[in-house]
Amino acid sequence: MSFETATALDVTTEDIATAVASVIRPQQRLVSLVLDGMRERGWGRILAVSATNIVEPLPALTLSNIARPALAGYLKSLATQVAPDGVTVNLLLAGGSGPPAGRPSKRPRPPGPAGPPPRSRPTKPPRSRCAASAPSPSSPP
Repeated sequence: MSFETATALDVTTEDIATAVASVIRPQQRLVSLVLDGMRERGWGRILAVSATNIVEPLPALTLSNIARPALAGYLKSLATQVAPDGVTVNLLLAGGSGPPAGRPSKRPRPPGPAGPPPRSRPTKPPRSRCAASAPSPSSPP
């Protein structure tokens, strides 16, 4: 889904209503198709995917910045209401994991060689699941 680029000064009440409805309605429809069965079984998982601008609004994407947190609010409300019935609701925020290309990270890099830090404990070999076998009576000692 895409929203036109608009600042907070550019959007109208109608724009906001349309943006929120276009994000919430499809999610609510999908949930309504499966939720009753999940609650009856006492188990279910609902996973929705949205964008990271729920956490950090993006400049000039005012409609998206309004609509996506509304989705998070809907799903959080739903999660607390259906958790007693064994249904889990999660929202996955898709987005980049580092700074935009060509921009340095604001976080300092830890000293040392690149790569993961050394493990604090040595890895133990897996335990054998086979029982030790006793020699058979017919075999020589």
